[in-house]
Amino acid sequence: MNQAMGQTIDMDKLKVKVNPAHTAVLVIDMQKDYCCDGGTFDRRGFDVKPAQRMAVRLKDFLDKARAARTRIVHLKMTKIASLVSPHRRSFTNGSVLNESPTLRMPSSMK
Repeated sequence: MNQAMGQTIDMDKLKVKVNPAHTAVLVIDMQKDYCCDGGTFDRRGFDVKPAQRMAVRLKDFLDKARAARTRIVHLKMTKIASLVSPHRRSFTNGSVLNESPTLRMPSSMK
């Protein structure tokens, strides 16, 4: 039995329902800019502590998924200036936001 978000999960029952041989984990936009001190969200005043706590849990989950030989797919949104829609350009005053060059990742997330 494991605890997740205040609920007990019976891992044996889960293994029956989710066969790692036929399963993939999709991780979407788990980027340092969204969860690290000094990242884009932090610099804009967003509280990144919840994302940092989630990143630690995600790392543990992915470690277990790898041990079960589950496929893991990471998707990352990237902004390429020539591909940005006109609507997005007007929203950002014509600029394309870039990721932070240097971020401080909490040791618990490494």
